Amino acid sequence: MEIHLQDITEEQILELSQIFKGISNPTRLKILRLLWDSPMYAFEIESNFDFERSNIAKHLNIMQKLGILNLEREGNKSKYSVRMTCIPKVIGCLLPYLEGKNH
Repeated sequence: MEIHLQDITEEQILELSQIFKGISNPTRLKILRLLWDSPMYAFEIESNFDFERSNIAKHLNIMQKLGILNLEREGNKSKYSVRMTCIPKVIGCLLPYLEGKNH
């Protein structure tokens, strides 16, 4: 199914903007990178950052509420996985535009 941008509704524009905000944070992109190959428990994700646990928990919560991540509870543990599997396609589409850019 081909999607035409002119057919996107105002409601969809607002929802899409929230999803883009949800992945626009560098920490959230790093979380996605960690989770891409396999699900991880929250404590495993947190161990990859030098932030307070509560800071990472906030990012995970935002992404889960937006539907970017799945959350599976196993007793008192929280396991996260990527739900929006199209995100790498979006990122992959944008990466060539970074090549040759002066940073």
